[in-house]
Amino acid sequence: MNAELGQRAQTTVGGNFRGRGIWAMVAAALIGSLLLALTTRGVLKHQPVYDELVHVLAARGLLKTGQPVIADGIYDRAELFTRAVAVSFRIAGDNLVSARLPALLCGMALVALVGSWVTRRAGLLAGMSSAIVLAIAPVSTELSVLARFYTMHALAIAVMLIAAYEATSPGRPPPARIALVTLALVAGSVAWHLQATTAIAIGAGAFGLAATAGIDHWNQVRSLVVRHPALCAAGALAVLAIAAIAAYWLGLFDQLREAPLWDQGNARRIGYYNTAFVKDLPLLWPLLPIAALLALRSHQRLAIFCISVSGIGLLVHSIAAQKALRYAYYLLPFLAVLWGCGAAAAAALLAGVLKSTAPGFKIKCVSIGILLMVLTLANSQEGQRTARLLLGRESEAQTLSFAGEADWARAMPALRPIFPTVDRIVVSNSMKALYVLGNYDAVVNANDVLESESGKEFGRDPRTGRPAIGTADSVAKVIGRQGHTLVIAEDEKLGQTAGVTTEVVTLLEARCQRVVTPRSSGVTAWLCIQQSPDSR
Repeated sequence: MNAELGQRAQTTVGGNFRGRGIWAMVAAALIGSLLLALTTRGVLKHQPVYDELVHVLAARGLLKTGQPVIADGIYDRAELFTRAVAVSFRIAGDNLVSARLPALLCGMALVALVGSWVTRRAGLLAGMSSAIVLAIAPVSTELSVLARFYTMHALAIAVMLIAAYEATSPGRPPPARIALVTLALVAGSVAWHLQATTAIAIGAGAFGLAATAGIDHWNQVRSLVVRHPALCAAGALAVLAIAAIAAYWLGLFDQLREAPLWDQGNARRIGYYNTAFVKDLPLLWPLLPIAALLALRSHQRLAIFCISVSGIGLLVHSIAAQKALRYAYYLLPFLAVLWGCGAAAAAALLAGVLKSTAPGFKIKCVSIGILLMVLTLANSQEGQRTARLLLGRESEAQTLSFAGEADWARAMPALRPIFPTVDRIVVSNSMKALYVLGNYDAVVNANDVLESESGKEFGRDPRTGRPAIGTADSVAKVIGRQGHTLVIAEDEKLGQTAGVTTEVVTLLEARCQRVVTPRSSGVTAWLCIQQSPDSR
């Protein structure tokens, strides 16, 4: 009965809403990607963030030396993205907007891929809905204007999992399967190069493929389980054991337990991602279970795959110590598929429930249903935020979680006259110092100490080759050297366990002289003068 109703609904909607041809795929791709581009244009020129400056500076090093060097160090993590930034610099010039273009283009490509794929599998309405949901998500906006590899990683994961899904689809010719498997392997290699969390995506994808294989061969699977339950249970346990051994051998368990000093507060928050999505998507997130059920009803195989991938992925990320929405961003496209298919299924269900046979009546009803969904979205936090972004009425502080970064340029008029007189410069943000000042001698940041080669005070930061210090004793040794020491710290780092600790601030206030800097710069500076070597 339900299957028949769903089939009638799908037939009723017709080509206007369920087109799956090339032009429908192009339409969904363009609408979604252009929407993302338009929502990001007003916040593309934000203050630089530490994480993106490592790629900016390493890209400069690539252009100058052929290697991703930064000062006396090297930054070869996610080098493919750094090279993309270098190419962007060569084409569009060395500036922050150019540095962010690769992330934006990958974000747009991701939205286009999801929109076109879902359109091919579930129809135009589902494809457009999926693309629009992905494009308006706040985390999509943020990561698309950040010169960091997260959108590229999400795109590579999407290509890998979609290719794997398509390769295992029933009736696929062998040559096409081989080509799709090859594409999945290449995309997986790129994703692994960019981010170690690709291992979670591979595991989640394998679970999703196993689930869809069970659906594709349900009669055979059920028969096998009934006839050989012990053998099936042993096989499942063997697969889990092999996966666990592989994860241990790759060091994944250690990575799951580790979290940087700045993220220790979230390490035990199992419900972190639920809270984060409730905050970012207050309308869409609570509707996800309903959307998933509707998607299961109309597109079972696709829905099971996306539920498996996103569910397993979010579960592992929730258990992992290190948490942030950007780490799990690659799962959002598969959640968007469920929202999109759910919206299309709801519209189709409305058409199937109404019994009138008047010409065009059901299409009109579906159109009214779609209009109601659009009005609901327009009155939601997600929709209103998107409208403000499109109209240029959303500030950086409202849009970006990393807005409000210290503006070192505003502090330069006060600091620049001091530079010729100092013997050494100590900073709390090494990348900002290199980007704005061009040089520094040591970084005072407790988190950087743990990330140094030795993990101890005065350890070498591999990214810059410069020493990292964090304790008041270490700072005392540096400012106790003969001559003038200029200490520059960002206000947001002051008094922070993972930044410039309270003990360090107290020491600097007691032994050094404050340099007057504009409060709006978000930068505090001290000049420390030692006439003779400190004997303490």
